[in-house]
Amino acid sequence: MLVNGRVAGVWSQARRGGVLQVTIELFGKLSRFQYAAIEKRAVDVASFFDSRLELAYTSTAEAIPAN
Repeated sequence: MLVNGRVAGVWSQARRGGVLQVTIELFGKLSRFQYAAIEKRAVDVASFFDSRLELAYTSTAEAIPAN
């Protein structure tokens, strides 16, 4: 997943019946605006598959050493 041209996380998805489960593993913190943009994209993808969206976030931010 790119945010402002940088890799900010990994998006994975699985369809189960009428549900699209999207899990986003973040590599750092995002702004409210960025979360809203991600959610909009996830809703668009779920709509394309004619599915209800279940969205979950995980984070590996603590695993990344600070510079």
